[in-house]
Amino acid sequence: MVGALLAASAIGFGAIQPPFSAIERVHGRMKAATLVATSVSLNQGAKLRQRFEIGYARPDRVRVAVKPLDGTKGRWTLWGSPQGMTILDEEANKYASAPWNRRTDLATNVEAQTALDGFLLALIEPTRMRDLLGGLRQAKPWTSASDGAGVSYRHESPNGSIVLRLDRSNRVAGLELGTEARRVTWTVSYAAAPKSFTPKLPGTATRAGGAPDSGPPEYGDAKAKPVLNKAIVTYDRLRRVQMRTTSDEGSRTLWISDGWYRERQTSLEWSYVNGTLTIIDRGRSQWYRGKVGKLRIADALGKLGTRMEPMMWSMLQGRNPVQVIFTPAFRVSVQGTVTIDGRKATILAGTAARNRITAAVRTDGLFASMTNLNVDDRGRTVATSERRFAYDSIGKAMPMTTFALTPPRGFRERKIGELLNAK
Repeated sequence: MVGALLAASAIGFGAIQPPFSAIERVHGRMKAATLVATSVSLNQGAKLRQRFEIGYARPDRVRVAVKPLDGTKGRWTLWGSPQGMTILDEEANKYASAPWNRRTDLATNVEAQTALDGFLLALIEPTRMRDLLGGLRQAKPWTSASDGAGVSYRHESPNGSIVLRLDRSNRVAGLELGTEARRVTWTVSYAAAPKSFTPKLPGTATRAGGAPDSGPPEYGDAKAKPVLNKAIVTYDRLRRVQMRTTSDEGSRTLWISDGWYRERQTSLEWSYVNGTLTIIDRGRSQWYRGKVGKLRIADALGKLGTRMEPMMWSMLQGRNPVQVIFTPAFRVSVQGTVTIDGRKATILAGTAARNRITAAVRTDGLFASMTNLNVDDRGRTVATSERRFAYDSIGKAMPMTTFALTPPRGFRERKIGELLNAK
C-alpha cells in the first residue's frame, strides 16, 4: 500500500519531514524488546482488528503471539531460536516445528513460517526498518503536529494519506495508510524483552501432520500422556545433539546439527553434509564419498553389513522417534520413576500385540534407556534388545570440522555408486 500512495506524491521539498535517520538509529539500538501492536484494517466497511505481541533479542531469539480482537479465529504463537522454531495453533491445539536458518536474519526466519506484516518485521530488524523508511522518504511534503506523547507526521496524496507517529524517543508508535474506504491503522507500544523464549505448549497439544503411524497411542493412565507429549515436543525441537548409545550392537556416537549427520560405529564411520555422504570403513581399509539422497544412506550402510542407529534413522527421515516407537498400536502407562546417571526419569511401559517396550524418559523429555521385547502369540519372549542413551551436548552449535571426515592414509577410495550398485 505504501508504494501506491507514494506513486502520486507531490514532488518537492517541504520544510518539515520525519527525522528518518533518528528513527533508524533508535530502532537499530533496540537489540531486545517487547512490542505490542494493534492493527485495524478497514476495507469497504468491513473491519478487522488484531493484536500482536512480539518479544525479541537479536540476532536469534523471538516470540510472536497473535490474537484477533473481533471474536474471529486465528490465535497462534511462535517461538524461535537457534534450537528450532515452534508454532502453536491455539484453536486447533496443534503445533509444528521447523529448523532455524543460521544463514539469515531474525525477520527472515519469522517470515519463513508466518505471514507477519512487513511493518512488524521492520520493528524487529534494522535492515527491514531501513527499507520501510526508504519508501517513506519519497513522500513529500509532510506536516506535523505534537502532543504530550510525541509527534505525528502526515503526508497527503491523491491516492490517500500516510500518518507516521513517533514517541518522544523517536520510536515508531503508529502508522496509518490508505483512503477513507480502505485503510490500515497500526498502534505500537514497547516494553522490556521476555526473560525466556522457550516454547510453552499445552500438555494436551499434539503435533500437526506427521507420518501415518504418528497417531497417539492408547493411554493406560492419566500420567502417561503428559510424559509422552513432553518427549514428542523435545524430539521435534532436537536440532543439535551429540549423544552416545550402547546396545548389543556395540557403542555408537551420534552428531546431529541442523540437517548434518555423523555416526561413529565400532569399525565404520559416516557423515552426511549438504547431500554428500562420506563413509570410512576401517574394517576393510576403504572409504567412499559422493552425492546421494539421504534415504540411500541406509542402503549404503546395508551393503557394508551394518545399519544406522534407529534414533538417527528416524530423525534423518524427518520423523519423530517417540511416535515411531509408540505407535497407535500401543497402550502406554507409567510404571514409576528411576534415577539414571544422576537424573530422574519416568518409566513408560508400552504394550502391543507382539511387543513390550519399556522406556525411561528424563525430565527434559529425552530417552535415558529403552528395552524392547518381541513376544509370540502366547506372550513368550522370542527376542530382547536394550539401548542406553547418554548426552554430551544438547542444543549447542558445532563447528563444521565435526562433520568433516578424512580417511586414514593408505585407505582405498571407492565410489558411492559402485557400493550402491553392488550385488
